[in-house]
Amino acid sequence: RVVALPGPGEGSMLVTLVPSSGFAGSALAPQPQVQVVDTFGNPVQGMRINASINSNASLGWPRHDGQAFTSASNTGLNAGLGGQLWAMSVDGLVSFTDLVLNTPLKRTILVFRSETGLETTAPSFPVYAGSYVSLRVRQQPTIWDAGRPAL
Repeated sequence: RVVALPGPGEGSMLVTLVPSSGFAGSALAPQPQVQVVDTFGNPVQGMRINASINSNASLGWPRHDGQAFTSASNTGLNAGLGGQLWAMSVDGLVSFTDLVLNTPLKRTILVFRSETGLETTAPSFPVYAGSYVSLRVRQQPTIWDAGRPAL
């Protein structure tokens, strides 16, 4: 059976797999999956789907100056989404394999778009700052009394 690609606005997409959280600089786990069907509910073969970050994603985490970012739209954040940003549907399923977010986001919203105009968004999830490889104390306090700050 041959299924034609949906025309503009025809068919639908549904996010079937999305991470519940992630770490900046690491591949998302699990990687997102999107289901694509035509107007009659048949799986679509060979449709290219692109991934991006919603411009209303909330950065929320404090900047180095203590202020909070308000949205991704003023940060050039889509440059922080890495990996293969598109995938093709196979039997109606689009599987991304190596998406990485390089910036911590309090509320990450992935958007998936087809070249025919279909669009869907994934439920939001947080991306935390990456973990440290090591931590070393450079100088221990020299004076320390109970109830007084260490110097």
